[in-house]
Amino acid sequence: MKKFRFTIAIMTLAALCCMVSCEKQKTEDDGKDDDEEIYSENTWVVNGIENDLFSTALTMVCDNLAIAASTEEGLTDVTSIMESEEFFYAAVSPVLLNKEFNPKNEASVFTLISTLTDAVLDTVAPDKTDEIQDGKCLMTFEDNVLTLKAKLILRDGTEVGLHITAEAKQDEEIVINENIIGRGNEIKPLRAGFYKEQEGTTYLFFTPANISYFSELDIVTWYLYLAMPTDLIRTKSGSEVMFGMVDNTNADNNFEISTEAGSETVKAFYIATSGDGKYTADISFIIDGITYWIQFDGTCISADIEKPVEVFETSFTFNGETMDIESAALIKGDQTWTLELSVSNGNKAEVTMPAKFWAYEAVGFSYDAENIRVSYDGNVYNKASGSSGTINLKLNEELSQIEIKFTNYNNLEFYYNGSYSTR
Repeated sequence: MKKFRFTIAIMTLAALCCMVSCEKQKTEDDGKDDDEEIYSENTWVVNGIENDLFSTALTMVCDNLAIAASTEEGLTDVTSIMESEEFFYAAVSPVLLNKEFNPKNEASVFTLISTLTDAVLDTVAPDKTDEIQDGKCLMTFEDNVLTLKAKLILRDGTEVGLHITAEAKQDEEIVINENIIGRGNEIKPLRAGFYKEQEGTTYLFFTPANISYFSELDIVTWYLYLAMPTDLIRTKSGSEVMFGMVDNTNADNNFEISTEAGSETVKAFYIATSGDGKYTADISFIIDGITYWIQFDGTCISADIEKPVEVFETSFTFNGETMDIESAALIKGDQTWTLELSVSNGNKAEVTMPAKFWAYEAVGFSYDAENIRVSYDGNVYNKASGSSGTINLKLNEELSQIEIKFTNYNNLEFYYNGSYSTR
């Protein structure tokens, strides 16, 4: 029996954590869908041989939509399907919904996992595509039904086709985040916006990170911001606008530029507000050949709202069950260090990061897609698997004390403040 492996993807991929099928290709002869003729609903095909999938389900992982199917009958949710012997799992960011993409070169968040016979995929995700040669995928969501079609060519040349559908349960709410933020070919759900009005100037800040307070922008991977005369929002005049970006992982990417709305640099510019922090923004601009854009319709949070001082107690929560953390051990390797936490149910959780990150106060999975990860109960959470995650820590090696807080914005979070042993 395989352990449940929840990935987002991100954006999530997503989540989260984010979130596959082939787009319909109409022929001139009969107007039919080639893939519909080849793949029956809820089947998987290996080198032309069709097999049935008997259980399907969908879920939201952070912002991402996920679908899973199994050869076993009677399974009703994604968790049980991913504990079965043979299953296929896909999650995509909402920016990939209704868009055919090639998983070999797609930069937005997605995850593919398979244990199907002759079609095994450990994890295919952005920057983790060695298991396939080529492919095309499409995931659509309409009338509460998620449909996935995919045609994949695996590393050994095996051709795999999939056609899976799953309907949301009556009590399951599926809300798609249609706000997006992008730089170059990196397109993400826009999860947080902030505003500040000061001396006739309005400042807006947008980020793909799932945060709730302006002060938390210091720990996100990157964000875009703009400043303009407040009157510009009402008059749409061609006033000067300041655009900028902060990349907390690479300061060389930072910039700030002022330009006229409507200039060659600014490709699209629309800002509107109805008050109470509600903004609509459709913006795109080009800096050094890279296009940045914001599409947002929602409520921004005031930058003046301060994050409350939080008081945590040592605890470990997984899938709604809260347990104690009994001890901690820091294992120092040549390249990476691992903090091992012993949970009261007898399991262990591991936080692994390159040695340099243990000196940071806050780290997100995006800082290092492969080497920053959290493991528990057979699950591995990192950016490469499509998961979201933030680690806050304070390490005092002289006193062998550590304070660490983690969340994957979905089903796992823990906090520990105490001593540790060294191995």
